[in-house]
Amino acid sequence: MFADDTNVSFAADSLEELQSVINSELERLKSWLITNKLSLNIAKTEFMTIGSRQRINATQ
Repeated sequence: MFADDTNVSFAADSLEELQSVINSELERLKSWLITNKLSLNIAKTEFMTIGSRQRINATQ
């Protein structure tokens, strides 16, 4: 069984906080998928950064 068209969003005030939030929430998601006998197709998994040009450039 596969979970189709899943969207996960994260927001934080700093890059360090964002990395921490993403890592902990992805661990929770992994546990939930295992518990519910679901899998995530990593080959079809993507991420997108959304924000103003100034804020995105400030994190690079």
